[in-house]
Amino acid sequence: MVTTLHTVVPKPTEPMREILQAVVRASDAVVVMAGTAVRLLDTVYHAPTHHVYVIPHGAPEPLPISPQEAKARIGMSGRIVLSTFGLVSRGKGIEDVIRALPAVVEQFPNLVYLVLGETHPKVRAQEGESYREFLMSEVERLGLQNHVVFVNRYLSLEDIRLYLRATDIYITPYLNPDQITSGTLAYAIAAGCVTLSTPYLYAREVLSDGGGMLVQFNNPHSIADALLQLLSDPVLMRYHRLVAQRKAAGLSWHKVGQAYARLFDRVGRDLALPFGVVQPAMASYLESQRAG
Repeated sequence: MVTTLHTVVPKPTEPMREILQAVVRASDAVVVMAGTAVRLLDTVYHAPTHHVYVIPHGAPEPLPISPQEAKARIGMSGRIVLSTFGLVSRGKGIEDVIRALPAVVEQFPNLVYLVLGETHPKVRAQEGESYREFLMSEVERLGLQNHVVFVNRYLSLEDIRLYLRATDIYITPYLNPDQITSGTLAYAIAAGCVTLSTPYLYAREVLSDGGGMLVQFNNPHSIADALLQLLSDPVLMRYHRLVAQRKAAGLSWHKVGQAYARLFDRVGRDLALPFGVVQPAMASYLESQRAG
């Protein structure tokens, strides 16, 4: 049995810890999507990790058109495009980006921030569109009507690929510091976007060596400072874009599928399973984490 853990909660309840520990022990191999999850399984869940593999969250390959063509297709030619996509809910921190924009558009008046995606169905069932209406009121209060666009609909995969290809800086301003995976951040990196993110667990790991910058939680000033730093320095933007493009190759669904296929083959042949399809050996990784 091969088990994939999408999320490993850093602060589980005791029943959660016991159940996940039992699942890991019962599995022939376990896949996690970030190296941080291995450390948590070891130190928090006290689960065996000799058969744990890190295979990254997969993502589609970039749309094979130029950013300029993508911008033209979405009606944003000549604009600096920031974006956030996904089901909209309060935990996304979108208001912090909106509040950061006045200082940025003062220097870059051709900038636009795209908030892409419909409201989360569970949120809509509980409170309707109150959060989106709050965001729209913030846009109006700050005079940003020409700089923030809401695309309030479900996005197909092709929609996402097009918008990401048009994006100059992708932003995940999420508020949960314990978030250990983010499909939207993986998609953005795979698309070669420069990214800006709050330092939740997954973002800290995937951006630790470049491809984007980390900003403080609940801090519009930090977001504004980072945006101005990136947009004012083409060399810095180019560096982070190149790093993102280097990482992108390993995130394609094709590469991720190959990693799973190799793992299934090894488990099927009952071979010893050394840790790390795409990560360092378990012992050295855990040693370095504990030392830090």
